[in-house]
Amino acid sequence: MSGRRIAKQRRRADVGIIGGGLAGLSLAYHLSQFHDLKILVVDDGMPKPDHIWGFWDNGSPHLELAREHALSQWWHWQIAEPSNAKVMCGQDYHYYAVSSGTYMKALAEKCTRANVRFVNGAVMKTSINEDYTRMLMKDEQTITAHHVFDTVNYIAPYDCMKQHFLGQHIKVSKNTFNPGQLMLMDFRVSQQDGIHFMYVLPFTEKKAFIESTVFSRRPHDPEWYREQIAHYIKRSLHLKGEQVTVLKEEEGVLPMSTVKPKQNEGCIPFGLAANAMRASSSYAFAQISRQAYDYAKRKTLIWDLPEAGADFFERWMDDIMLDVLSKKPELAPKLFTRMATKVKADDFARFMNGRSGFLPKLKTINAMPSGPFLKSIVRF
Repeated sequence: MSGRRIAKQRRRADVGIIGGGLAGLSLAYHLSQFHDLKILVVDDGMPKPDHIWGFWDNGSPHLELAREHALSQWWHWQIAEPSNAKVMCGQDYHYYAVSSGTYMKALAEKCTRANVRFVNGAVMKTSINEDYTRMLMKDEQTITAHHVFDTVNYIAPYDCMKQHFLGQHIKVSKNTFNPGQLMLMDFRVSQQDGIHFMYVLPFTEKKAFIESTVFSRRPHDPEWYREQIAHYIKRSLHLKGEQVTVLKEEEGVLPMSTVKPKQNEGCIPFGLAANAMRASSSYAFAQISRQAYDYAKRKTLIWDLPEAGADFFERWMDDIMLDVLSKKPELAPKLFTRMATKVKADDFARFMNGRSGFLPKLKTINAMPSGPFLKSIVRF
């Protein structure tokens, strides 16, 4: 991590943040913009893989830096299944993609210029000492702060549904892609090993990011996703292997569930630990950024949990959706395509972002097939 390193004797702060990932740096940056505080970010220094982070936005202040560093943006996005395909056209909302490596570097630089300080190390234990929280480091040194936020320690249910994926940045030998329209979910692929779709971000006519994404409880071997992508490129893009160059890959596994923060004494959970991620989709970038901005702009910092990525009613809707997908995975292609058909693009984006207001929720509910959802509602 970039940033100013501090001497061992300077170990007291107003705010301590455990974890130098997206949540930790976003919170540090926004706190530095709204308050005059001594802020320390404690991070174990482990390498963080470079990923594509996608998000919808309509010009919100908490995503200004992300828009500045976006790889591209799209007004049109498509959801497709074998019998139907729907192109959605955003008016206020656009879809953006940003490189996590590029964005995190920019965020770290902003923090450094705002005198946020960084400590390399692992926090082993926290405890309350009068009006401070004490963090005991692996090297047996201590850091104390009035407010400590924990962005890394949380527990997801082991057997919950997961979103697992492998994506490839590719370059092709002929003009193939439409840079003005992304493929959000293409279900015209094998559905035998989970709810499976392709996610395609076209950056130019010859360069794109293609990701094989699955909703299920168990991830596949990396070669499985590579085979799915290769088959999709051949069948849907009509390209032969020698016409395609894989520039780099990325992969990951995300829980599709609410999580529980580990009970670290004196710590406020934040980011994924505070359920910033949208459970039904695993979207988290915009939600974490909003959570950090909204918490930081408070006039005074109080011991209080930050707002989750979705409100109570949306979390209930997510639980219903995941229950339906778990018990009836074969419904997924038509269900998502039906949403795209019946809900306007901007309302769809608002709902996916979370904390969407009454009308987007109502329109989304009306788009759902009543039978399986009513059965799930009874169970809840």
